[in-house]
Amino acid sequence: PIWAAGAVDESNTVAKMTLSAYSEFGKTYTYDAIQTHSPGNLCQLTAILYDNVVDCQDMTAVVQLFTRIVGGAGVQFLRVNGPFNYNPVLPIGESAWSEGVWNFHQFAWDYGAVYDACVQLNQSAPYSPAHDDLNGNYKANLCDGGTWNPLAPDTITILY
Repeated sequence: PIWAAGAVDESNTVAKMTLSAYSEFGKTYTYDAIQTHSPGNLCQLTAILYDNVVDCQDMTAVVQLFTRIVGGAGVQFLRVNGPFNYNPVLPIGESAWSEGVWNFHQFAWDYGAVYDACVQLNQSAPYSPAHDDLNGNYKANLCDGGTWNPLAPDTITILY
């Protein structure tokens, strides 16, 4: 796919997929787990592609699955349980920065780095997290207090 054009290794492929998914997927964002198309290890890819609403689990699945399509094997998903307060973020498909409390957040994980296709961080110098260190730059720019409990990485195992 064009989203990974020019990538020479898996890390750069995942980064390009992440940045393209955030900027070119054409979806609005919601953090309503009832509407997720990717609960746990499942992914309803057709529903993600046809619905106008996605959440962090869906965007994680998009990055993981699209990277695998072009040959990346190491990408997993990682979930951080809260609740935690989050700093201002610009969710995918939104035009306004928001902040609040999340009970969890999920993102792509590859060789120890965070790739988050559903938000931009750092309102004064916005960026989509790609190659971020989980408990360093990523946590500092996302979390503003509360519980920060990263779980073990996992993989989408059922696609339908």
